[in-house]
Amino acid sequence: MQAPTPTPPPTTDGRATPTVPAKPAKKPDATPTAHQRSPHMPAHFHPSKRRSGRRVITWFSGYDGFRESTIRRTVDWSVVGGTEDTTTEKGARIATLWEDNNPHGTILGHHREVQSKLLDGTLSLGEIDLHVITYPCWDHADCNEEGKGDAGDAGSFIEEAAALLDAITKHHKITGLLYEDVPSITQYDSFKRLLTALEEPHRGLASSWCIVDVWRLGSPTRRKRVVVIAAAHDQLRTGELELPMPGDERLPTDGLTMPTAADCLDAASSIPEEYRVATHEYEELPDDHFQYAWPSIQVGRLRNEPKNHYVYDPTRGPVATIRANMFKAEGPGRNTGLILDEIGPRRITPIECARIHGFATSKLSHLTPHQLYSIIGNSVTVDMAHAYLCYFDRVLK
Repeated sequence: MQAPTPTPPPTTDGRATPTVPAKPAKKPDATPTAHQRSPHMPAHFHPSKRRSGRRVITWFSGYDGFRESTIRRTVDWSVVGGTEDTTTEKGARIATLWEDNNPHGTILGHHREVQSKLLDGTLSLGEIDLHVITYPCWDHADCNEEGKGDAGDAGSFIEEAAALLDAITKHHKITGLLYEDVPSITQYDSFKRLLTALEEPHRGLASSWCIVDVWRLGSPTRRKRVVVIAAAHDQLRTGELELPMPGDERLPTDGLTMPTAADCLDAASSIPEEYRVATHEYEELPDDHFQYAWPSIQVGRLRNEPKNHYVYDPTRGPVATIRANMFKAEGPGRNTGLILDEIGPRRITPIECARIHGFATSKLSHLTPHQLYSIIGNSVTVDMAHAYLCYFDRVLK
């Protein structure tokens, strides 16, 4: 079996990803039930009557780039269910937004409740082609000085990964799986235990992982993410995973189009003054400044700022869309990245951040800036979700 080891170094012979004929759309499951917004779902949950094709469940859904991708781009997939803690104000708001913007699925409830129902057989998901797991990352993020790692409330979730796999496979089969997190998770024992769990022979999974440069997949943000993929051996078209994985940071950049944030920004004259940086706080960088954040281009920095003080040129490459200290940020835009426009240095507005991550903004205007940024700013980008849905469409039967 294929062990969950890092993707081998990419080849340099310039071979393109093989093109595989698209799979015919699947027939919907029989006797689907009606969509409900209740966290207490019936034993047989089959909302796929709304659209035929491949089906996804997202665990720890958030606002969900996968949901957005299936609605706007990867239309032969449907996110038919997700989990969210609706007992919190933020979770309830996300669940409502998620369902209002996703006619093909529903929030199933808190992940532990859903996991328990899968174990005792009171919840049936039907045939699911892909489980997407996006655990909260703040305890493992290296920019969070107060993060508690595996011992934190959020950090403890990944410790439960093997239990989640067991719950899913008690009455269902894992056809495809994707886990996404911050790159610093690779330093922790919990990540190694996740890889070991995927490798266990009784699961029958082929798996691999890599660090993804999100900009390589078309999103004009300098985010990096760890992505772990797995698929059932008997469900792979060729019997093995397609490697390298999309967006692998080790792939050559020859021939790639560099995305920029220019088309995602509002006119400089329309930006409220509170998003702008005072001139005395800003200094330009010298021409010989080392561009350690390439392909993002740093053109200036803020004085007396300990973190995330660099200012980026949005017309020459990707930008930073999230500040390391976003949980402590105060005031409009204080937790967004910094760019330089025609007027001067400023912070990215939350609506601009939503565009950079690929989300439609028409149904988000009623949210406050901080609400919108906290929901969108740390999401899987729509381009990344689209790339991996297309990937699994190629590799799965």
